[in-house]
Amino acid sequence: MGSDSTAPRTPNAAFGQTVRRTWTAVSILLSAASVYGLVVQTWNLLLSPLMQYLLDAYQAAFHPLVDFAFGWLPFHLSPLAKDLLVIWFAVGSSLARTFYFLFETGAGRGVAKWSSPLINRAADDFIFKTPVVRWLFLLAAVVLWPVAMVLLLRKSKICLSPGGTKYALVGGEEDIPTYGGTGATYRVKHDLRATFAMYLLAVVLTVGGLSILNRAGFELPF
Repeated sequence: MGSDSTAPRTPNAAFGQTVRRTWTAVSILLSAASVYGLVVQTWNLLLSPLMQYLLDAYQAAFHPLVDFAFGWLPFHLSPLAKDLLVIWFAVGSSLARTFYFLFETGAGRGVAKWSSPLINRAADDFIFKTPVVRWLFLLAAVVLWPVAMVLLLRKSKICLSPGGTKYALVGGEEDIPTYGGTGATYRVKHDLRATFAMYLLAVVLTVGGLSILNRAGFELPF
């Protein structure tokens, strides 16, 4: 995805795509499990034996991680608070992945003069050209994802020039001019808002699936 769609895929590109898909699937499942756990605790829902087992397994796997990360706090975190923190970081992780599309697309390409900067021209240039800074930005997006969300909503479309040598950020397709006066226009490679919206929809559908599974009342298979 860091190159044009017509370019042959390299082993590194294939591996990167596998990692991204795994990242997405884990983030969706983790977010859905956290949201469902939050709903169960808030409304004291009855769980089937299978759903109780799955929820216990989720809490056993991830609540200790929250304890480890926030053990320095002078108060004890309730299971509800732990679920909220897991949701916070799961959403942030997905948003960081969305921004990764931007950095990957811009890597090795020039930026169009009419492109709207993500932050400002100097900061964007520093982020895009410095791998360590890019990863620090993604880490910050995980923790401070509401701020990253504002940036995402303002400049949501990543466009490429006809030859794939330049990229641009725009708020809408109506902001895309012709390229070099030739009449050819930049094409939208990623719509970051749509990407993030699909993640949220997948979480909602997964929570719905867990609810249906719980209502079915399945027993443990062992």
